[in-house]
Amino acid sequence: EIFVFCCAHAEKIKKHLSECRWSARHSTVTVTTVISQNSLSTGDALREVDRQGFIRSDFVLIFGDVVSNMRLDQVLTEHRDRRKHDTTAVMTSVFKLVT
Repeated sequence: EIFVFCCAHAEKIKKHLSECRWSARHSTVTVTTVISQNSLSTGDALREVDRQGFIRSDFVLIFGDVVSNMRLDQVLTEHRDRRKHDTTAVMTSVFKLVT
């Protein structure tokens, strides 16, 4: 399940997503566009997504201008393992030095 949170150019993004391969009938992924013109920060976006009840389990938050080939399955596995040992570990941040 993928949620794309949009502020600027929301209609163009929504149109593009409706035409991409993830929106095809045979796709195993669901893409939902969340639009908010009033969100100015990551915190605002997270509050809006929480208010709408989209987050029900683990999720990955990625900024829209990120281009990466990172293995997200490994990040999620490490996060879940960490949370098993510490129930207060609600977030895992990943940073990479760009050269």
